[in-house]
Amino acid sequence: MILLYFTGNLTYRCCRKYVEDVILVSDEEILTCMSRLFDIGLKAEPSGCAAMAAILNNKIPDVAGKNVVVLITGSNVTLSEMSSYIK
Repeated sequence: MILLYFTGNLTYRCCRKYVEDVILVSDEEILTCMSRLFDIGLKAEPSGCAAMAAILNNKIPDVAGKNVVVLITGSNVTLSEMSSYIK
């Protein structure tokens, strides 16, 4: 079976119009971020940690010394799922 995933037309048009850049973070960076957030009492799923993982791994330029807001979303992960992600 071949599964094809693609963005919807509206989503694609919005991204073309508004997205300036894409920053990649690794699975390991995301899972490390999940663990750090969990240690301070926040439960977030992997996709909800991507922006924070980018900040923590110095992938966002020009933030040193600035006030930065990161939205951490998605508590749609069970504790058993988290324990399998976080070692």
